[in-house]
Amino acid sequence: MPGLVAISIADGVVFTSMFIAAGSGADDRDQGIASGIASTASGIGAALGLALLVLIANARTEGLYGEALRATKAEGIRAVVLGIAGAIAMTLVFAISALSAREDASVDKVQRSHH
Repeated sequence: MPGLVAISIADGVVFTSMFIAAGSGADDRDQGIASGIASTASGIGAALGLALLVLIANARTEGLYGEALRATKAEGIRAVVLGIAGAIAMTLVFAISALSAREDASVDKVQRSHH
């Protein structure tokens, strides 16, 4: 249950931010198109991502049965979870560095305007 609550909150934050970002800079008459493109890209990305993760998780299982199959699938799932965690960490580092660069540029702009 706690995981469901956490993912619900995270989805609310992520999807709201995604649609705000998609509509930023778009004319009022193009807001629906921007939202549609973001929604479609999200769905396609989720489908392709899931397909890739299942492919990785089930790699090297051909011809295996019983305990060997279960152990190999567990190893594959472990690799997928670690890969997802790594991707999340890289995204976090990228987001922090992008925000930092944006703040630095904003500070530089303010300093130049005062001199």
